[in-house]
Amino acid sequence: MSNYKYKAFISYSHKDAALGEEIHKELEKYKVPKRLVGKATAVGVVPLKLGQFFRDREELPVAEDLTTEVAKALGQSEFMIVLCSPSAAASRWVNKEIIEFKKLRGEKYVLPLILSGEPWASDTDDKEAECFPPALRYRISPAGTLSHIRTEPIAADIREQSDGRKRGIQKLIAGLLGVGLDQLVERELQRKQRRVMAITSASVLGMIVMGALTYQATTARNAAERHRAEAEDLIEFMLTDLRKKLEPVGRLDVLDAVGTKAVDYYNAQDLDDVSDDAMGRRSRAFHMLGEIQNSRGNLQQADVMFKRANAATEGLFERDPSDPQRIYEHSQSIYWVGHQAWQLGDYTAAEIAWRKYKELSQQLVSIDPSNIDWQFELAYAHSNVGTLQLINLHQPKKAHESFTRSLKVFEGLRHALNDDIDLEYEIADTHGWIADSLLQFGHAKDVRTARELQKGLLEKLEQKDPLNKTVQTMKVIPFRALGNLSYSEGNYQEAIRHFTQAVELATQLSISDLENRRWRSSLGIAYIELSSVLLTTGDLLGAQEVFSEAEEIAAALLGQDKANLEETIYLEFKLAFLEYELRKVQKELSFDAVQEAQAILDKVLLQAEKLKSSTAGRSVLTTGYVNVILALHDADQLDDAQIKMKHIWGGQSVLGELTDYAGAKPSYLKQLLTLAKLNGNLDLQNDVEQSLLNRGYAIE
Repeated sequence: MSNYKYKAFISYSHKDAALGEEIHKELEKYKVPKRLVGKATAVGVVPLKLGQFFRDREELPVAEDLTTEVAKALGQSEFMIVLCSPSAAASRWVNKEIIEFKKLRGEKYVLPLILSGEPWASDTDDKEAECFPPALRYRISPAGTLSHIRTEPIAADIREQSDGRKRGIQKLIAGLLGVGLDQLVERELQRKQRRVMAITSASVLGMIVMGALTYQATTARNAAERHRAEAEDLIEFMLTDLRKKLEPVGRLDVLDAVGTKAVDYYNAQDLDDVSDDAMGRRSRAFHMLGEIQNSRGNLQQADVMFKRANAATEGLFERDPSDPQRIYEHSQSIYWVGHQAWQLGDYTAAEIAWRKYKELSQQLVSIDPSNIDWQFELAYAHSNVGTLQLINLHQPKKAHESFTRSLKVFEGLRHALNDDIDLEYEIADTHGWIADSLLQFGHAKDVRTARELQKGLLEKLEQKDPLNKTVQTMKVIPFRALGNLSYSEGNYQEAIRHFTQAVELATQLSISDLENRRWRSSLGIAYIELSSVLLTTGDLLGAQEVFSEAEEIAAALLGQDKANLEETIYLEFKLAFLEYELRKVQKELSFDAVQEAQAILDKVLLQAEKLKSSTAGRSVLTTGYVNVILALHDADQLDDAQIKMKHIWGGQSVLGELTDYAGAKPSYLKQLLTLAKLNGNLDLQNDVEQSLLNRGYAIE
């Protein structure tokens, strides 16, 4: 039982009296979800009702001190709610009330709610737009006066461009109860689901909200509007909060159902009558469906979804190009259109889209530099440009600069988002990209440092959320990368350890959802890499056993719709050459065996020719030619080997960046070294060997 008479003291400017009264009534009428009642939280036990709120109805007199009634109410209030607006920021009485309350209860029991204006506008040229009173922006000194130490108030925000009225007040209530917003909204959803079920008798995995969408046309207009508003509010919940809860556990099936229902709902309406906000939700539903199809490897279907989303957001953006929400929605569409182009091998289209995405992200940050979401978008944009520079434009040093800019933005958000899982995940991912760029020009120890930082961050995140599939998926990458790095350094046992860990983690993921192509592909490649290093150490039996596992997975994947051309070529090539190597060790190199291996490799090489414009494609292509040449040498077919050699060194520039020692992966350099030895080019051999040694890699 609380010792306070009032749950909260509502401090506001009397110019905001009308809205203050509405919020006051809404809070006192609010019914706490039954399943939360009695729960112990950081602020006490959750009550049945929020309780009473104090809101002074009268304009305060022109005096230096607060009235007796107000001072008494401050002492009897558990929380203070500050209704923030430019008027409140200019009110000396609101400021004084905050100071007095902070002296009584401290900082954390003050809950700001933004009605209008802009937080921290006092730091800009538009100072009159400031909505936070000074006592919110700065801490109270031990003497009880306003200090110069800034604080970072976390405010609920009922402005339309932010949380909106309903979500903003829900955030405020969550703060009063000491529970997470997701718990509150989840209970609210359950309550609404039961109400809708009684009317529609429809249920889809706990999301029977869609029953509200099927009311008969004869329903009275006011009832229809009420149900429509409720349905759209719940659609918004499912496209945001529910999605965040389901993605980490890998529930693509449920997300697919949510997205499909939302799209069906909007498609059933006359789109000319749909509001801009509803069109924005429709585009987000298409985004989600596109991402799901992408995860399942259905790139063409994903492309259709993303382009439909783009058409919708482009129309909204053109109508209001200065609205941050419209800019944001359109930037998401453009990003995904670029991502699809990138996956399908159209790098020119991907570059155009991603540079536009970066431009829109910079526009968002310039509109509101304090907006954390916009900062995230800018960091993503830097990272996307870095990806293009690294993989498609062959500029590893510029890519490293882009990834470093992205990391700087992310790390700058740590003070505002302490221990935020999403932020720490992005920081871990960016360390991985920095490692990839360093691999092409840096020293092995710097590459290892970046990968170990990535792995360490991911392991901490997994400890906090052991069921998070997104983190587990990412965690496979540093294990594989460290395995390949150890292999390049000649540390074979360490490489086996890392690859084994990658296989174990990828196996757990794959078992949890056999439809997730990305997880199956990750497991197949990890098996191939483990088999290769086992073969190098002479463990033929182990290599054969692991190869069989890889072959089974690859056969299933390659029999499906081709999700990614580079992935397909990589799997086909690696399997073909690994099989050839196994036969070689087993001394099964009959003429027919060599011919069969060559036929498979030649087929892969024809595919790889399509990917000359990408680093990954050129890697596969060059490695393929080198291995074919080695196979021909093993079979004493020296004339054919010379023909292949001339093709590599000829005007077709198959080697690409391999002649650039300062911008090549160690695996590329080793292929170049092999070619130099086969061609008898001693000067090139010495140069490449020295480059490998200088960067910390072993020479076999």
